[in-house]
Parts: sequence; C-alpha cells; structure tokens
Amino acid sequence: MVFFVREFKSDSDEQVAVLVNDQGSPFFWTNVFAVSNYRNTGCSPNTISKLLRTLAMAHSWAVSEGIDFDKALSIGDLVSVDQVEGLAHFLRLNSKSQRAFIQSSKNNNAKSKVVSFETLKQRHRNKQKNEVVAVSAFEAATRIRWVIKYIEWHLERRLGSLDRAKKDSDLIKVVGASSVSRLKALTPKDRQTSVDEERLEGLSKDVCVVIEELFKPNSESNPFTLGFHQERNYLIWRFLFETGMRREELREILVEKIDYSQRRVQITKSKTLIRTVPISELLAIKFHDFIMNYWSKIPARQRKHGFLFTTRCGDHLGLDSINLIFRTARQSNDCIPEFLAPHVMRRTWNDRFLEMEEAHQERNADGVSRKAIQNRLQGWAADSEMGGRYGKGVIRKKADKIAEVLANELTGQKNDK
Repeated sequence: MVFFVREFKSDSDEQVAVLVNDQGSPFFWTNVFAVSNYRNTGCSPNTISKLLRTLAMAHSWAVSEGIDFDKALSIGDLVSVDQVEGLAHFLRLNSKSQRAFIQSSKNNNAKSKVVSFETLKQRHRNKQKNEVVAVSAFEAATRIRWVIKYIEWHLERRLGSLDRAKKDSDLIKVVGASSVSRLKALTPKDRQTSVDEERLEGLSKDVCVVIEELFKPNSESNPFTLGFHQERNYLIWRFLFETGMRREELREILVEKIDYSQRRVQITKSKTLIRTVPISELLAIKFHDFIMNYWSKIPARQRKHGFLFTTRCGDHLGLDSINLIFRTARQSNDCIPEFLAPHVMRRTWNDRFLEMEEAHQERNADGVSRKAIQNRLQGWAADSEMGGRYGKGVIRKKADKIAEVLANELTGQKNDK
C-alpha cells in the first residue's frame, strides 16, 4: 500500500495537509494527531507536511511487516522491542533505500512472517545493486522523535480509555514504556544539537560592516567581477540583511511584487506565512537601478517567469547558487566567519530586532507585544514560539553583562556601566 501527503487550501485559504492511502482515504488517527498536536498549536503547514511524511514512512514499514500500525496502537498492541529496532533502522534510510527495503520484504513475506532485526539488515547486504543510503543523523533523529511522540500519544489515549473503563492497563504501560525507551535509545545523536553557540547567533555589527563593503558594487574587495553579478549579489545581501527572509523566500521574489514607491516587498511563497515587509530607501533605489540596467535587458522570453534573481541568461537562480555566493564571500576575507550562510542573516535580523525592541520598550505604549511584531515580520503564526529560538546573541550579551556586574559586586568593585 502506498501513502501520500495531500496538500490543499481550505475555504478560508489556509494550507492543509492530510495523510491518505493510494485510494485517497485519509488515516483517521494520524490526521487527528497532526491537527491536535501541531496544527492547533500554530505549527507551520510545512512542518505538518514533514511530520505526516514521516508517519507515512512508519505506516509503510508496518505494512511491509504485516502490521496495521494505527490499529495496533489504537488497541494497545504496541510495537514490540524487536520491531522497534526494525522501525528505527527503516527511518534512517533515504527514500530509495526504503523502497528497496519494502520490495525485499514483499519477496520474503511468503517465506516467513516473523523476521528478526539481523535478518532485516542482511536483506540489504544481499542486494548489492541497491546500496543502502542513510539520511543525516539530524534528519533521522527528527523522524524518530516524531514517531515516538505519535506512539506516546496513542499510548496516553489508550490508557485513558482503559482507566475510564476501570480495566487493568499495567501491562500496556510496561510494554509501551519499554518500546518507547528502546526507540529513544536508537535515536541518533545529531551534531546539530551540540553545535557551537556562535553558530546559533547572528553576525556582529562589525562583521556586517565588512560584508556590506565586500558586496558593494565596484568595491575593491568585491570578489565578483562582472557588473551584473555585483549588482545582483548586493541585492541578495541587502534583502536578507534588511528583512531576515529565508533563502527559499528570497529566491521566489517576483519583480512585480516589489513596490518601489512604497518600499515594500511581498513574500508570496513561504513555508509559513505570506507577508509584505518594508525595505529601506537604499534597497529600493538599488532594486530600481538593477531592473533598469540589467534585468530589463535580459530577453523577454528568458525572464517571462518574473523572478528577480536570475543568472545572466535569465534562468531562475538556484538555491545552491545563493549558497555559493555566500561561500565565495566568506572565503575572500579572513574577517568573515566560516559559518556565514544565508540563514545566518535570519538570525542576524532577529538579534538586531530584539536589541532595538529592548531599546524602545519605554516608548512602546500602544500595548503591541514584541512577539506579535516579530512573528508578523518573520512570517510565523501569531501564537508561534519560534522567536524564542532566535536572539541567542542578545541573550548571551545580557548574560555576560549581568555576570560581569555580579563578579564586580562579589569582589567589592564598583560597576561604572
């Protein structure tokens, strides 16, 4: 059986995702879980789609092992510890290796219904032409954690039903806890959870000045030689610097969605929320100059797609090309940190926003919260807590300042700052 994540817009123009089978029938419990635990808590449609795709993988694995995943969890027949190992192994594979696993299971189901974990791994070793490829530790850990949450949700729901019926639920608790514990133990230790704090912060103001000078057209430090590339790359830098938009949102900017006179840009394609954000007069002027001097001179047929950022020939600029621009910039100047990348500019924007918001707190008399403003400008849902994941630099500076004051007080020194 094949599983799909079907995406569509509701009558209220809200992006909705549901998990369905090859007959188009939705999975009741899986979609209830996604709505109650993610959609109703303000998670982005993109996050919900990724969640459902992961649960589709769990369903696919279960079918290959002759298990009705939802039915088993709904009646309290939780996945055994042996099966957990097979599930964890499956979730660590890329899509091609997962398809090979399922095909191998179909070929072996007629011989045996009960398969050990070692046998499952041996199937892949025997298929030399289908090399097993694992996803990154971060991706595998994310998938396994989502499946853990789904199993725990089923477990809590089932135990609540048994308690209300005054039935014995001790056995389900023991089996469920054991399965969940084993699955947690099999979760890869992804490096992104222990990354240096520096990489979780934005750029300092001094570094931003260096990068600004580097990207300026006709600057002696500019590593790009052609006028088109210099002007286009400067626009890319300024859009990311001024708005904190995502790399994918930057790539999808349409020329017609930039209001030069009002100095506004509409972000029409986003993994969260479509929005309109302001830009500076400087950026508006540079945009106008780029359109007049370069973009409008690309043959109309080549730029009919309407995207602002293109190659010299008019082809839509790829995400890898945007990454290359920043990689070239950081390699051309020793003062630029090695972690400079498009997404670092989103962290930089949030750092600056929090600093400015703190400086203007006393004048914020209209009662509009910092969270509401930040969510609006960054495209997060109104009740999203994503803003709390940014601003590491501001938090660190505050902590250092407080620690310095405390250290001086403990030694009897006066604080002049």
